[in-house]
Amino acid sequence: MFILILPLLLPFLRSELNLDYFYSGLIISIHVGVRSFFSYISGYLGDKYNKRLIVSFGFIFSSIFLIFLALSQTYITVIFTSAIMAVGVATFHPLVTTLVGEQTNFENRTLQIGIFESIGAIGIIITSLFLSAFVSKLGWRKVCFILAIPGFIFAIKYLKISKDKIKNRIKETIFVHKINILYFLL
Repeated sequence: MFILILPLLLPFLRSELNLDYFYSGLIISIHVGVRSFFSYISGYLGDKYNKRLIVSFGFIFSSIFLIFLALSQTYITVIFTSAIMAVGVATFHPLVTTLVGEQTNFENRTLQIGIFESIGAIGIIITSLFLSAFVSKLGWRKVCFILAIPGFIFAIKYLKISKDKIKNRIKETIFVHKINILYFLL
């Protein structure tokens, strides 16, 4: 949802701030550029530090700056808040995909990551429908406040994921593979 919220909001921003296509493209380009650069940085930090903590930070950062985007009154504040929001968004794909991969078993890891990606696509579809249905009733600013709420919830959830669950799953998988090897040898 956070990855595509800015393009979905762009028509409303253009209308309200009287932006031409150049400035609209500049907003998106800066957002995507910052997101790309910080994806590299969050991937690097994820290898050194706790991935869940960094992802939680990303959700909180994205939610806070989505709220600030809703409060923006000028073109400059839109650029600034969307660029800083991109820093938080940049944690999602490199780190969450890795976390999903770490939590899956070896036999169907690719399927489970595929399901994760599919659920993300469904979230984008639901957000697009939600946005188009409710913006006319509530306005884009109130909808941004509403869309920021799940980010805070996900931040808490990522902090509460037990490390023991991951360790136990890895141990179980290794144990199953050992049994399979012994069975094959017998």
